[in-house]
Amino acid sequence: MPNNSKHQRTGTPSKESPKAKKSKPDKHDKVEGHKMAAPTDVNTAGARRTLSMEVQSEEISPPWFVSFEHRLEQRFDGLTRSLDDIGFRLVEHDEKLKALDFDSQNMKADIAKLQHEKELLAAKLDDIENRNRRNNLVFYGIPEMDKEDCSVSMKDMLTDFVGVDPSVLSHIDRCHRTPTFRRPAHNQQDKPRIIHMGFSSYTSREAVRKACMNKFKMEQFKGKKIFVSEDFSKRVMDMRKKKMDTFKKIQREGKKPFFSYPDIIRYRDSDGKVVTV
Repeated sequence: MPNNSKHQRTGTPSKESPKAKKSKPDKHDKVEGHKMAAPTDVNTAGARRTLSMEVQSEEISPPWFVSFEHRLEQRFDGLTRSLDDIGFRLVEHDEKLKALDFDSQNMKADIAKLQHEKELLAAKLDDIENRNRRNNLVFYGIPEMDKEDCSVSMKDMLTDFVGVDPSVLSHIDRCHRTPTFRRPAHNQQDKPRIIHMGFSSYTSREAVRKACMNKFKMEQFKGKKIFVSEDFSKRVMDMRKKKMDTFKKIQREGKKPFFSYPDIIRYRDSDGKVVTV
């Protein structure tokens, strides 16, 4: 017995079973185990609390919030329908604008066509008017007398001053001043009214015109410089006025320009050839 007790006191310690080892982890293992297990427990607990709060919030949403959410959804639905309607209307307006643009292009073409036709008609009417004036002459600067008989005084002037054959003057159809009425403040200092003279034949008119041009260039009538010209419409006269600067420039160069119908400026060069400006 004593030997056995001694052996138990002084002998080598007996081996512990594996089970006993596992049941007694060391201090280091305890700390690491605690650190590794803690996050899992916290995350799980947090997720459970969040889910629990969501479930509770869904279950206990107050009535005013539900009503507000419902009205908000209705507003969004209404806005969506309004935007769709606006988009549809924009498409319609775009198509209408395209149609209007097409119509405006057609209208512009029609207006241009009408304008061209108007110009052609105006030119034709002007040509007819000038043909009716073909046998007329216009006299400028002839002194005006009180209670004058224009036809008698003009025949006397053409016979006595210009030297026109009286037989030619028998072809005068009419002779009057324009305008036909005298201005109230008329006196000798006023510019005399022009005289229109109409002939029954173009030949007689040309005979008188050429005789007057030759005479008026050389001599004044009663101390006044007078002129004679063909009778044209206002349109032709305005066209010629626009070219008077060119006309006078050619005159200053020592040439003798003249107008051809309607407003073409021509002159003769040193060889006698007609040059068109």
